[in-house]
Amino acid sequence: MADELGALEKEYALAMAPLELKLPRMKALKEQLQAACKAPADKEWIVEGAKFGVKLGPCANQRTVNLTALVKKIGAAAFAKFATCTLGALEENVSADVVKVVVTSAQSGPRKLSTFEKGVA
Repeated sequence: MADELGALEKEYALAMAPLELKLPRMKALKEQLQAACKAPADKEWIVEGAKFGVKLGPCANQRTVNLTALVKKIGAAAFAKFATCTLGALEENVSADVVKVVVTSAQSGPRKLSTFEKGVA
């Protein structure tokens, strides 16, 4: 299994490395096109080049929950049954002392896996 995984990862790296160098430029161009779009949120926008066209669809619907209204409507006990908190949000909104008390850490996450090619003697 180690040899098969190593060979596949090596082949993938050789094939993808040249393309991965283009990803930052692709991302920048997409961001520039998004920023330049003058169409109303519910309309699509098409940019024509000499060889290619780019279609930006209507803005996606983005739904948000008014947490204050939700807690008032269902109560804190019901909300606590399904509410979650990310570590990032916790660290941004409470003191480090609170984080130390309520956050635990254990080596129970996935192991990092890496392959390496052995030298040939």
